[in-house]
Amino acid sequence: MAAVAQEATVPDVAGIYVNGQLNVLPPTVVKGGNGKLAQAIGASGVDGVLIDLNWTDLSSVYGQYDWTYLDYMAGLAVAKNKKFEIAIITGNSTPAWVFDQENGYGAQSATFQYIQGGKIGATCQSLTIPLPWDQNYHKAFADLLRRLKQHLQQNNWYENLTMLRITGINTLTDELRLPADNTGKNGCEANNLNTWQKLGYSPDRVRVAWRQILRIYGRIFPEKVFNVALITDGGFPNFTFTKPSKPSSDTTLGNNMTTQLVKIAGQLLPGQLAIQSNGLTIYPKSGTAQSPDPATIKDARKANAILGWQTNEWCYLTAACTPTGAKPTNDTTLSAGCGGTRSAPITCTNSTYSAMLTSGIYPAGTTGATKPFQAQYLELFAPDILVFSAAVMQAHNELTVSGAPP
Repeated sequence: MAAVAQEATVPDVAGIYVNGQLNVLPPTVVKGGNGKLAQAIGASGVDGVLIDLNWTDLSSVYGQYDWTYLDYMAGLAVAKNKKFEIAIITGNSTPAWVFDQENGYGAQSATFQYIQGGKIGATCQSLTIPLPWDQNYHKAFADLLRRLKQHLQQNNWYENLTMLRITGINTLTDELRLPADNTGKNGCEANNLNTWQKLGYSPDRVRVAWRQILRIYGRIFPEKVFNVALITDGGFPNFTFTKPSKPSSDTTLGNNMTTQLVKIAGQLLPGQLAIQSNGLTIYPKSGTAQSPDPATIKDARKANAILGWQTNEWCYLTAACTPTGAKPTNDTTLSAGCGGTRSAPITCTNSTYSAMLTSGIYPAGTTGATKPFQAQYLELFAPDILVFSAAVMQAHNELTVSGAPP
């Protein structure tokens, strides 16, 4: 299997990135924004910003792109001599014109029922997403990435770009996943496995689509690092790997799909791949920090990839994380929970937040002379950076001064 790029000289990705979403932009840029991104990116120990946007945030009309949100975040990073990474969410955030036969690309789509497991107040919702193997969808996505690169180059921002999140196979977030089976969960009655079967789903078909998406990224951004955010448990529908492929009750099959896709990415992007999970947490009830998701670590090691983490946002707009028990406003002071569960998070303290970051940088069982495997970057939320400044600075020093091996 030919690699997309052969050990290219890639940017240094090490450090702390603040998660840049619409809610942390100033109200002059987006209605309802709280402006915390500018404060957080200027904080000590912050090395860059993750520009995390929906495709629909950039375009609602065929052939037209509005880069206002991206320009604010990229311009802010460059002005402060920081680096940045970019994630553009597809899935349910794919513009309607991508599917339009007359004024678009005529890509195929399908509708599924989906619920975010464990999220407070989550209910079943219908999601319309592109079929990951559709060639017209790939053409539209490649055009997006080409326009993105051209725009960055025209603004002299391209050199500050260190990483791109590999999206293209998404559901609601920038994580690598497809709707699995949610039958009977909070009003989700449709059987997604049956829907996939009617559409001709098979692991082989997804693997081929994934290779095509990886090659698109590699051709357009040959000298950058690419990161993949994983859902290692339940990220893909459970289908047999035999031919013909068919739905199964074996829950390991979907998880095996994630592992296989990471392996392919490692083969096609040698020296340019980073693997992460978007839910770093610890469990202070046990008295000691526990190692983060072992499946993410295992997949990253097998792919010879860089390891990274994004902290969780369990406390964002969550009453359980406020002293009064009242639901906070968009100007919430905390995003991450340091333990418990998504539906019942435990509020971080200075010490537990620091322990959480340390557990990500030095995962248990991967240190020492025989198994050194340390994270090279962390993505943190703006409110937490402002509240836990000492912990952020300590993590920055670990990552960039005494941090992980290259």
